Amino acid sequence: MLLRRFRPLAMLTLAALLSACGFQLTTDLGPSGSGTFTGEVEFSADDQAALADGGSTPQAFCEDFQARGLLPAAYPLTYEQRDDAIQCIVKVPFKNLDELRAAYAQLDGVTVNQLDLSDDRLTYDLTINVASADASAPIGQAGQLNWVLQPPGTVTVHNDNNDVNDALTWNIPLDQPTNVHAVATISLADRLGGLGGWIIGLVCVVTIAIAGVAGFVLLRRRRPSSA
Repeated sequence: MLLRRFRPLAMLTLAALLSACGFQLTTDLGPSGSGTFTGEVEFSADDQAALADGGSTPQAFCEDFQARGLLPAAYPLTYEQRDDAIQCIVKVPFKNLDELRAAYAQLDGVTVNQLDLSDDRLTYDLTINVASADASAPIGQAGQLNWVLQPPGTVTVHNDNNDVNDALTWNIPLDQPTNVHAVATISLADRLGGLGGWIIGLVCVVTIAIAGVAGFVLLRRRRPSSA
């Protein structure tokens, strides 16, 4: 499991962080199957103080996250200061769904049941199990992580519990497995992106122009000639 090998102190600290919704994993998936998988952990001023009391830092904590399979490995961690909070971020770009599956495989506790992208349909189905093996750490009662999917096209089926700005967000409890499921339809305009809107607009303009010319020619032909 994701948290099986954590020390009790680290697990208690993790519970406090996750209870403040400071841990998020986001998949931004494009219509071609490429995109970015991002892991983020945010440390408030109180979180930083709690880590310091335990002899740790946000940087050391995130490195531990990454080493233990909570964040994707083999990609650099970056840090951003946001007011009094520190955010550690790891970004994993992927060119296709095989590379996305490989990124998910780096996370212990994430099982891909179905991840398919056809010409007009995305099927996304995972099982996420973040159960703790250490009963002395009340992590299952204290916290959660957010799993976010920004899918292409129009979502037709989903079981998320928190839609934000067209993104699907699942609040994953830490004491039981959670199914993450979504289906989206993808149109030609979705695949063409901004270029699609430009092409459609151009086609409309050309169609109107052709209709105008045809109407003008027709009127000319019907107009009686003067004696």
